[in-house]
Amino acid sequence: MVPKTYDIIPVKINKDFTEFPLFPAEETVEGADCLVLLVDHKEFKEIKLDALLKKMRGSLIIDTRGIWLSNE
Repeated sequence: MVPKTYDIIPVKINKDFTEFPLFPAEETVEGADCLVLLVDHKEFKEIKLDALLKKMRGSLIIDTRGIWLSNE
């Protein structure tokens, strides 16, 4: 059996962050199977979950901060 691999793509929120490449949220979720929210920056609160889900291949959302799922 071949092990599954996953790409982890960090989202760009802080323009001054330069330790590794970051990408816009809308671009990052394109074709994604899963979305994991690990921080509660105010910029994430402004993103509409429905818009992201339309771009994703899957629909698994792991909202560890309760930002989106508590408002549904």
